[in-house]
Amino acid sequence: MSDDVNAVISIVDASLADGLFDAAKISEGLEAIVQLGAVVKGYNPDEPIAELADLKGKLEELSGKLTEHLNELTALIGGDEGFYKTLTETLTNLLTVVAESVGEPDDDKKGSVEGAVNENPPLEYGYKLQSVLGQDSGNPIKIAWNQDPQESTVLHWKTILGSVFGQLLFIEAYVSGLLRNGDLYGAEELKLLVTGFDEDVEKWKKELEPES
Repeated sequence: MSDDVNAVISIVDASLADGLFDAAKISEGLEAIVQLGAVVKGYNPDEPIAELADLKGKLEELSGKLTEHLNELTALIGGDEGFYKTLTETLTNLLTVVAESVGEPDDDKKGSVEGAVNENPPLEYGYKLQSVLGQDSGNPIKIAWNQDPQESTVLHWKTILGSVFGQLLFIEAYVSGLLRNGDLYGAEELKLLVTGFDEDVEKWKKELEPES
């Protein structure tokens, strides 16, 4: 069990270096994240797992860094687009309850995760994000390009948006193990959204570059 926890710690450590989730690494480590959820689900307080407290601290630290990047989205889009503000609040809350359930794997904390994901399903937010990105007025890459038409601009916002999909995938995979007996439907759908996002970015670049 501790091997699965340590595998997730390695994923989170890699994310902490940049303060962002790497969706590709989350996809590669999906099985370990699902198993983490299963470990928390079946946790026996008589057999403590010290690594869980360590992972909780790392997730909380990462959550703070992620929120800083998410706030960039809200600042760029402005007050007229409320989706990114809601997205930031939702992702912060979801990762917080996940971290708390990892550090204190009791029924109350597990119930908090269940309530949070039922109210704001990660997959549903993935679909919403995909839809908003399809609109010029809600696409940070296109908006930022109009202000600074550089390859680095596209990369910056692609990385932040990719991290959002990565965070949704991380939470969905954890919930699969914690609440859904390892059912990976939501996680597999989010992986498809990640692939679709990467393809969309290449399409947007082709649309934007002739205007530079």
